[in-house]
Amino acid sequence: GDIFNPYLLNLLDDPEGNRSALEKATRLIGDMLRMDVYIQETAVTTVLERLSDTPSKMAVFNRFMRGAAKNS
Repeated sequence: GDIFNPYLLNLLDDPEGNRSALEKATRLIGDMLRMDVYIQETAVTTVLERLSDTPSKMAVFNRFMRGAAKNS
């Protein structure tokens, strides 16, 4: 979370300019959410809770997650 969250938040500042990196990041989170319960908890508590502090960035992230789900 200490490394990935700032990186992800920075990507979300310019989602169109960072589309490729955001697609990779959302695939990573999606993969983590399909792993065992401890990895799921890590993804939720370190990344998704931090994103929920910034609703506008969470909305953009959700849009990319939906796109990643369609492509998997």
